[in-house]
Amino acid sequence: MDKWVGKTAVVTGASAGIGAQLIIDLASAGINVIGLARRAEKVQEIADKHKTLPGKIHARKCDVSIVSDIKETFKWIEATFGGCEILINNAAKLKYMNIFNNEDEEDNTKDVIETINTNLTGVILCAQEAFKLMTKRDVYGYIINVNSVSGHLYTYDPEWRENVYPATKHGVKAATEVMRVELAAMKNLKIRISSISPGLVKTDIFKAAGMGENFDTVFEEWPTLYPEDVSDAVLYLLKTKSHVNIREITIQATGEKLN
Repeated sequence: MDKWVGKTAVVTGASAGIGAQLIIDLASAGINVIGLARRAEKVQEIADKHKTLPGKIHARKCDVSIVSDIKETFKWIEATFGGCEILINNAAKLKYMNIFNNEDEEDNTKDVIETINTNLTGVILCAQEAFKLMTKRDVYGYIINVNSVSGHLYTYDPEWRENVYPATKHGVKAATEVMRVELAAMKNLKIRISSISPGLVKTDIFKAAGMGENFDTVFEEWPTLYPEDVSDAVLYLLKTKSHVNIREITIQATGEKLN
């Protein structure tokens, strides 16, 4: 990790769950971290709580489903920090809904668009902006996309109804590989890209998805990972030598049924 000490990492979706754990662990490793989130005040609370870490945590309000937010944020990153060496695309939206609604169900167009924009469009646009900043300064860089096992399989369960979410995560899988191939075609050996696909992780994303009373029972009935498990995988990637590119890491709790 020594090569990243004093460098700058950008983490999206940094206000809670995996993102919150990531900004703490990266700062603990001596990396300066910019935590992006719609709830920037939550990131600031984490920063205030961890002021003594070797790396500094900075909070920035940014909704990655909004193009102008992304553009303005990366301009600010360049103006304030000179750029970034690490991007971790972690922000995600999960909403329980069908693609095909019954007539008596509320129109879900807004949720569909927000899910696609957050989970896929935001990932691509943030990667574009980070790539520009990395190549402009000719630095070694790393782009890590936090995907999901839902990006590698799909099994329909009427109780879960997460139907747009896996569509976006399959898109992240494809986009990550396309980015890797593009970098190879450019003969760019300084920037690497990887995907991490966790199984079920104990975070509040299910509560935010509208799961209601079933929220707590999920973690009682299913083996689950914790945010620190995903963060450990990110740190593992960052520790690898620059000539090593790990394309994909899939991690699940021992005994998890999804396959």
